[in-house]
Amino acid sequence: MAIDLSAIVRELEAAPPAADLPWDTSIAVVNDTLRLAGLVPPPARTWEGWRRKWPRAVELVPELARALAATSLRAGTVRTLEAAGSLPKQALESFLDKTAPLTLEMVRSNPFRREEFLRYWIDRCGATVAGETPEQSKARLGQLDYRQALAEYRKAESARKAEAARRAQLLREAKKREEQAKGWRE
Repeated sequence: MAIDLSAIVRELEAAPPAADLPWDTSIAVVNDTLRLAGLVPPPARTWEGWRRKWPRAVELVPELARALAATSLRAGTVRTLEAAGSLPKQALESFLDKTAPLTLEMVRSNPFRREEFLRYWIDRCGATVAGETPEQSKARLGQLDYRQALAEYRKAESARKAEAARRAQLLREAKKREEQAKGWRE
């Protein structure tokens, strides 16, 4: 099944300003979506375990619930899950794990992070993005991956620090050689 991501983004932008949904209400919205697809939702203790494992779930699950309640994402999710006949527990866990580095502010204010967040949900439900092949969707998700961006930033920062340390060492050595040469010149 294909879900029109651009339509969902437009619908979210046209929706009234977001009010933070309580955790229990957010879980109910996600669980209701699963029930509409004929699936048994995870029990409350499972959700509680996920909340402890991924603390940002407290802000990201409400954002997912908002997207499901305010856009066609719910209908697309239900269609996809009905066709699949299941949504493995691992799919929800994977969604929470993949989105764990994101914050609510990032998802709401940064179009790339919003797209990444929605694409992870679409992907984990087993749907595809309308107008894209699965390979294109996977490639785009790879481009958007915040974890990868963080890893690249850390790598660049580490390389910058190593280069700064190397230059400082070269300057110390040059200064030492200059001081040693002073005695010969005087």
